[in-house]
Amino acid sequence: MVVLGDLYWYDGGIEPPLSNTEAIRHGIQLASTIRKLAPEQKIVIHTGASRVREQMPKELGDVCILEKPFRVEELEALLL
Repeated sequence: MVVLGDLYWYDGGIEPPLSNTEAIRHGIQLASTIRKLAPEQKIVIHTGASRVREQMPKELGDVCILEKPFRVEELEALLL
């Protein structure tokens, strides 16, 4: 099983900073929370943002980043 989440989800406007830790507001916080609860869980974050990998904590180094737009074959390969 794979958890597939977007990097950002918000109600429009300017993208929130990835450093906001008040609530789970983006995919990196979601991945961090999942990792604490289920360390072996496979996680994929899809995004149109650039330089995401550089902003991720080292403990999430195995989280896959799927850049938009992506082909169905790219997603299928991550689901296997």
